[in-house]
Amino acid sequence: MSYKNESDVIKALEELLETEDNYDVIIHVGKIPNFKEFHMHAHSGILGCRSKYFNNLLSDNNTQKQNGKYVINKQNFTPQAYEVIIKYFYTGHINISNRTGTELLDIMIASDELKLEELTKLTEDFIIDNHHQFLRIVPVGILQIEVILKRDDLNLIEIVIWENLIKWGLARVQQGLNRGDFKWSQDS
Repeated sequence: MSYKNESDVIKALEELLETEDNYDVIIHVGKIPNFKEFHMHAHSGILGCRSKYFNNLLSDNNTQKQNGKYVINKQNFTPQAYEVIIKYFYTGHINISNRTGTELLDIMIASDELKLEELTKLTEDFIIDNHHQFLRIVPVGILQIEVILKRDDLNLIEIVIWENLIKWGLARVQQGLNRGDFKWSQDS
């Protein structure tokens, strides 16, 4: 006779994440000016087996450690997206139907960087199938994402994409000028 109760295992893993027992990874998420003090305690074994990215990172002897715990800084993710993905690692469950287009985009970007192909594809398809208006309103944000632009079934007019790419580029240059990133001289 065999017995299989996956829900108990998932419940125990979720409890492990919530109680932070025996954690050996500390994750800091966010960056200035949108930095939110967000620390998540996780377990290297779970992160490593769920993500090639974490497996490689945690196998690297150069990864920073503090008091015997790995310390990972992820400035390019939102805390909300990261929390959703880490919970997904532990439970295998994610609810994307109640998320905004921006939240889904953040989850997709993070999952792509973490090499979570299945989750990246799931969120990508959901955005395309259910957030047409978002794709039309926020094409500049979409242009930053290589994953979506590679799709052949995207229903956007090329000239609209081009115009928004130009707007995005001009805005980035203006931001750089305001911050003083560009130093002009006689030689340049």
